[in-house]
Formats: sequence, structure tokens, C-alpha cells
Amino acid sequence: MKIAIVADTHLSTTDTMLISNWTAAGRWMVETKPDVCVHLGDITANGVHSGVELASAHTIIGRLGTETWLVPGNHDIGDHAAGPGATTDTPFDLMRLAEYRDLFGMDRWSHIVEGWQLIGLNAPLMATDLNEEAIQFNWLDEVLQSANGPLGVFLHKPLFRDHLEEDIVHTRYVPLAARTELMAMLRRRDLRFVVAGHTHQVRQIVVEGVEHVWAPSTAFTVPDFRQETIGEKLVGVMLLELDNNTHRFTHVIPAGMKAHNLLEFAHIYPALRLITPP
Repeated sequence: MKIAIVADTHLSTTDTMLISNWTAAGRWMVETKPDVCVHLGDITANGVHSGVELASAHTIIGRLGTETWLVPGNHDIGDHAAGPGATTDTPFDLMRLAEYRDLFGMDRWSHIVEGWQLIGLNAPLMATDLNEEAIQFNWLDEVLQSANGPLGVFLHKPLFRDHLEEDIVHTRYVPLAARTELMAMLRRRDLRFVVAGHTHQVRQIVVEGVEHVWAPSTAFTVPDFRQETIGEKLVGVMLLELDNNTHRFTHVIPAGMKAHNLLEFAHIYPALRLITPP
């Protein structure tokens, strides 16, 4: 089975450059013929502030012609705080979550394919202390008990930087308390990989026998003075190949996909106009 993985498309109603990169990803999928596409979130640039942008992105994604499983990102529905006592500029928005579900379907899912269980989770919901977070964990407990065999997990945010017990307070990662609860469930199964977007970097590491993959953005990378380099700052997509017991991730930069930089998009993110690179 071949799965195309895209992330952080940041589709906007006010931009054509990012649509062009998405189109390049679409052409690659036509050539590659994946069985399914997984979108790891930040589908939109500002969907959390605009139901119109969510609807526009839904139309664009729908033109792909490939079955697509999606999970939301912080730009789509808002976010948890970085840690206890912290705040966020875009708090989790239950109204946007409802709009997301109306357009894209459930923000969590489980599929059984070729002996694997593949699970998608709503990462921005974690550590919000909302009832929806408890509902997601209860659902996860049930679906994990309903199957066996190798397990793969898809979500917007990486669980951690380097190891499971670290307590880095940063919106880049799933906060420690939620991560600990999540891993207590996943460890009961034969967890093989966790793949996430959000970082706009490419990285593949193995921690405690599990491969943790950072998928790149199709849209842009982030300059070093705004974000530390941990993996490789590249645009692109990932190809996941599965058989009944093995998996393999490959990073691909589709023909025609341009290596844009975040600073090119002040028309989408006006706060960038106030930033002077060192």
C-alpha cells in the first residue's frame, strides 16, 4: 500500500503561490498513484479565524481526486497552550472544530489496512482540558482494543523533540501530561511509527523502537532566527509504503514545488511586516 502524506499546506483565499505548490503535490500524486492521501493539518493559513477559508480549502482538497484522510492543525481550529499557566494567541475554538467536522469529517479516525491499524488524532485538542479531549482519549482506548497487529499514528504535532519524558514547554510539541496519557495507551500495542507535521522540517528518528517522522510543509520553511533547525528545512511530501509487517518513509520534493520562505507571506500573516531579520 502507498500512502501520500502532505502537511502544512496553509491554503489561503489571498494567495496563489501556495496553491501552486499544492498543485505540484497533486501532480506528483497523479504520477505516484497512492492508495490514499493523509493530510497532517494546518490545511489553511487562517482557518481558525475564517470559516470561509476552511470551506475554500475543502474545495481545493476535494479536487485532488484521491481519497484523503485529514487531521486538523492549530491554524485550522486553534491550539492548546504551550504548558500549564501559559496562554496562546489562537485558543482552541469549538465552533471552528464543528465547522471542520462538517467539511472534512471527523478529526480522529481509525482504518485497518493490510493488517495495520492507522489512527489519526486531533493534536491541538490535547492538553486543553475540554470535554472533547476526554472524548478523544476514550475513543482511542476503544479503537486500540478493537484491533491488533502493527500500529501507526498520524497527528499534526510531534510528541517531543528527542525523548518521551522531556518537558520542553513549546507549542511545537504535545505537552507532557497529554503525551504521557497518550503513550500509556499506545504502548499496549505494537506501535511502529508516529508521523507529524507542524515543524516545517524533515526528520526521521527512532526512539524506544518507534520511528518518529516529521513530514515537511508543502508551503514554506521557517527562517532560523524564527525557528531552530532540528531536522532539515525542506519543503515536500512524504511517501509511506506499507506491507503486512514493514513500513518505509521517503521524503520527496515534487517537480515544480518551490522552496518558499515564511517571510514571503506577509500578505497572509501581516505581523511578518514588523519582523526585521538579524
